[in-house]
Amino acid sequence: MRRVLSLEIRKAFCGRWFAIAVAIALVLAGLAAVESINQFEVIGFNTANTDAYPYYSSWSCYAAWLGVGAWGRAGFYYLFFYGMVFIAPFAYSWSSVTEMRSGYYCQEITRCPRWQYYFSKLIASFCASAAVAAIALLSNMIFVACYFPAFMPNAYDSLYTGMTYSEVFADVFYSNP
Repeated sequence: MRRVLSLEIRKAFCGRWFAIAVAIALVLAGLAAVESINQFEVIGFNTANTDAYPYYSSWSCYAAWLGVGAWGRAGFYYLFFYGMVFIAPFAYSWSSVTEMRSGYYCQEITRCPRWQYYFSKLIASFCASAAVAAIALLSNMIFVACYFPAFMPNAYDSLYTGMTYSEVFADVFYSNP
């Protein structure tokens, strides 16, 4: 089982389709970051008025990245998350069909049980898809953090940060972002 699983994971992460899926996801994450930066520049950040509460945490990178809300959920936010449904499995989804057509499937089945082959395919496909999504979200966070200030999130700004008290790990988000 370990041999088949390591082989499938190696094939999943070293294939050209994985690189293509990561590249497409990085482009979408970069476009979403640019869109958040453009909205930041249009709205502006005025620190001259110190009489009012300036909602600093709503201007932070924690409120502008894709994982939280990307500033009002603009076009590339939706394009990223709806597109990720198709892009993430693209990394390793066609491997079964190509192996069946080429005859590699028959060679592999004679060397290991069928359930091990399919289970290792399932795990490798899941890991490759999760890696594509995680790499894209992490890169968006890095892009946004290079431009936006990293103000500590405030629980009073839950409308702007997208994390209410009832969310999972909200206490961790507001205490240790």
